[in-house]
Amino acid sequence: MDPGTSQDAVAASISAGDTQDPLVTAKLAEVLAQAPVLFDRLTATSRAGAQPGSDAATDEATLLGHHVRIMAVDHLMTGLDHLVMWHRLLTAGVQPYASHITLIRGAMEGAVTCRWLIDPREDSAERVRRGVALLLEDYGNRDDFERDFGIADAIKPPAKTAADRRAELKAARIAAKIRSTEAPKMTTLFGGYIGLPPARGRAVYRLLSAWAHGKQWKGMTAKFEVVEGAVAVPGGKLVKVTAHDDLSLNLTTLGMMTATRALNELDAYCRGSARRP
Repeated sequence: MDPGTSQDAVAASISAGDTQDPLVTAKLAEVLAQAPVLFDRLTATSRAGAQPGSDAATDEATLLGHHVRIMAVDHLMTGLDHLVMWHRLLTAGVQPYASHITLIRGAMEGAVTCRWLIDPREDSAERVRRGVALLLEDYGNRDDFERDFGIADAIKPPAKTAADRRAELKAARIAAKIRSTEAPKMTTLFGGYIGLPPARGRAVYRLLSAWAHGKQWKGMTAKFEVVEGAVAVPGGKLVKVTAHDDLSLNLTTLGMMTATRALNELDAYCRGSARRP
């Protein structure tokens, strides 16, 4: 494999050699081979819509209930796209040093959000509350973007600003007597929806985010090799950093498992199937 390379906090990047165990590469390829399959399944589920008698049909029979399925599909589709791209990187002969971890993070974010939205343990009223809450948060983020980018004042009717859309959705929620709730933080979603004890789930998200945001403590889960003959760095050493085989495999497997659970639950939500993972 031809891994990507990086550095410690104060050093320049250097080239890396072939470091991944071929057995790990083969196992990663086996696990990730299901990513395109899941993506195609989700596409079919999305096209089929809500089947009579399903939880999705029940939700969509109520005011604002359609947002649940729309957002669940969107989040899971985005998440699965990350896993498909990780699969394509691997089959192209590339083992990144860090970017595959951020792909796994994106995949799992989409999966846990989907699972939270359509949680089969909750009733229709709660699912609808969650869908509205997540869309309100979405509009809030869009409003920040429109104002920061300086386009909010340029949006003229019949187009609507995010602030307009948010105000209309709040008014519709009140008119429909839908109780207000808040979308949880991602650490909470990982704690509840990746199939691990809550503390472990939150820890997994923090580890994934440490890699995504370049935190120094991510080095706890990387492989290091001191670069000989490099110019000394006060307070540090120049090192070659490469992916940790076990971490790559374990997080990839967990990401695929979480995405599969989310898709199975979404299938059941839309089709009225009794299948529950």
